[in-house]
Amino acid sequence: MMVAEMVTMVDMLFHRDHPNATSVDDGNLICLRPSSVMGAIWRGTGGRCPRCGCTRLFKRFLKPVSRCVACGEDWNARSSDDFPPYIVILVLGHIIAPGMIGLETMVHPPLWVHLVIWLPLVAILGAAFIQPAKGGVMALQWWLADGSDQASEAAHNPEGASASTPEPSSSELRGC
Repeated sequence: MMVAEMVTMVDMLFHRDHPNATSVDDGNLICLRPSSVMGAIWRGTGGRCPRCGCTRLFKRFLKPVSRCVACGEDWNARSSDDFPPYIVILVLGHIIAPGMIGLETMVHPPLWVHLVIWLPLVAILGAAFIQPAKGGVMALQWWLADGSDQASEAAHNPEGASASTPEPSSSELRGC
């Protein structure tokens, strides 16, 4: 295989010719902007930057990073407030309530059995679902504010799409 063919295969693998591609770190790392709201939400629920998908969205458990080091998006402007807990309560209610009702109708256990089973399960699942819910809400906020405009702009003008954000150094991108 010739070197030119290998370079073309690598470019295809890393989407370097994609219309939504954003080149950072002198072209060594290619980050794609999501083409749909679901793509942005999927990145957010996974704890990745919804705009570029290259870096982490959270500095601590529920504390978002102030700015993405890869694409420069300011995450201090996004405030998800009480919406993620509402989502978690809705999801947990649909998981826990059928289990409680089913257990009660089939076995009729004493109250302490319900407490031993359902309280730890609610606490564990609530803690597991809250960060993805917050990331998804932040991604939805970004998409509705300016993500859809940036994605369509990048599709029409790939050269000027990332010109406004400074490119980070390779030391800032550790862990991408």
